[in-house]
Amino acid sequence: MTNAQGYAENHREENWNHIPLDPNRDFPYFVAPTDCLKTVTAKTVYKLFSEHPFMLAITFHAGEHSITHPWGAGNHLQDKNSGEKLPTTNGYVDNAASTESPDEISFEKVVGILKNAASFSHEKNLPVYITGPISSVVYAVEGGMEDWGYSAGWENDAIKKENDEGLVPYSEDVKYPIIDECKPKTYNKDTPFVSDSRKDQKHTATSLILIETSDDKAPIYEEMGDRSKNSKCVLDYLDTAFYEGLDADERPECKKKDGHVPRNMRVSLSLIDLAAPYTVLRTVTRNKDSESVYLEWKIGGAVTVNKNQIIWFEANDFKDKLDGKIFQEVESDKESPYKRY
Repeated sequence: MTNAQGYAENHREENWNHIPLDPNRDFPYFVAPTDCLKTVTAKTVYKLFSEHPFMLAITFHAGEHSITHPWGAGNHLQDKNSGEKLPTTNGYVDNAASTESPDEISFEKVVGILKNAASFSHEKNLPVYITGPISSVVYAVEGGMEDWGYSAGWENDAIKKENDEGLVPYSEDVKYPIIDECKPKTYNKDTPFVSDSRKDQKHTATSLILIETSDDKAPIYEEMGDRSKNSKCVLDYLDTAFYEGLDADERPECKKKDGHVPRNMRVSLSLIDLAAPYTVLRTVTRNKDSESVYLEWKIGGAVTVNKNQIIWFEANDFKDKLDGKIFQEVESDKESPYKRY
């Protein structure tokens, strides 16, 4: 939880000297240097992202039902009909849509998987999640965490390269979206939060997903989900490398228990599953009467699998080359004609 004060006092703002500050608009993206990192919340997130190169992340909010992705700021807007680039703005704009991000195809596939993970919640009258770019589905904002967390490490350099190579018209007033150094006047106002903000942000390139979980900021209790032992409904809902999926007779019962909490746990686990490709070896069976070995494996952490293969060898063939720490010999049953390693 980032905005601890807001949660404790049941409002989104963080109060500083009786001045309400919105952490959701407090990141170094298309704002003035004095208008970023004013809150403890944003400072904390900024520090985490500067020290850890996160691959994937979700920010949970409420206000509608949607799963969206960058772009979400007013510097990446185009006319829905003509595709013409629109002037930078903030907030809702008629007939405006987000331009495509460099990772548009990847984002679309990821949010599709997340939407599917939450899919059967509509039986509790929870609307199916709408998907798309943030500024197309929700509205454009300045100082948002999503665009900053996605592009802080590379967007300014990409714009400069386009200008240097003449790919876009050069202008003296080209506005780079990432703020090099925030100089907030809150808290320790005489010293910037970091001495070299641009350097701190160089590894920030996270695939950030924004989820608006509910129209209501405080959904009714009955929509939250059953509190009994329904971990199987959460973990086994999808067939993954670790879980087999629900049987047909189990799905109706799980649907009755579903709600905001279980479905968003499924969404979170589905995103974690996509962090990196992996293989789970399920079965290894050796035929005692032949040299054949039956292997069963499943692949996770990938949207599409183009190719996979198994490399198999007998540990005895390499025993003199191993130090004994990689493979430990295990005694087999007496009837077995071979040893397992």
